[in-house]
Amino acid sequence: MELNTDHISAYSLIVEPGTKLERLVRSGTLPAVDEDLNAQKYELATELFEAAGLKWYEVSNWGKPSRHNSAYWESQDWWGYGPGAHSHLAGNRFWNQKHPTSYQASIASGLAVAGREELTRDQQLEEQLMLGLRTATGVPKTLMRAINVAKEKVALAIANQKLEIRGENLVVTKAGRLVVDAMVLDFLS
Repeated sequence: MELNTDHISAYSLIVEPGTKLERLVRSGTLPAVDEDLNAQKYELATELFEAAGLKWYEVSNWGKPSRHNSAYWESQDWWGYGPGAHSHLAGNRFWNQKHPTSYQASIASGLAVAGREELTRDQQLEEQLMLGLRTATGVPKTLMRAINVAKEKVALAIANQKLEIRGENLVVTKAGRLVVDAMVLDFLS
C-alpha cells in the first residue's frame, strides 16, 4: 500500500499436489491452510484496499480493471507468450511447454504448444458462469437458464445474501465472494 499502486491481485495460498509444500503439510512439518484465517485475511485485505481507493472488480483483484485482466474473466480470446503460457482462442485453450529449456527447444523445432483442449458449448457456458460470477459485473440471469441452474439454488443464494440481482445480472455479494467457487460447483451439480 505504501507504493501507492493502482492495482493489486491477491490470492490465497493453494497447496498444490506433488509439490514440496504439499509434502511438508502432509507430514505435519507445516500446518494446513486455515480457511477461517484465509477468510479473515481476505476481509481485511478488502477493507484496506478499498480504503486506499482500489475498487474491487474480481474476487482476487482490486483497482482499475485492465483490458488484459478483463479478457480472462469475460472469456475473451487472448494469446499467451513464453514458457508455460496459456492461450484461449475461439473456444480452444492451449498451453506452451512449461520448462524454459523445453520451450526453447520446441520453438526451434517449430511447435511450442504442449497441449490443447477444445471446449464444448456447455463447457464454454459453465466457464462463463465460473469466471463471470467472480466479477463485480456478475453474469446475466439468462446464463443461469441456459445452463439449467435450478431456480431454487439461485433463490437460496439470494436469500442467504450470497448473491444479489442488479438489473439483468446476478452478482456475488461481499459475503458471497468468500464462497463463490463452492456456489458455482453447487449450481452446476
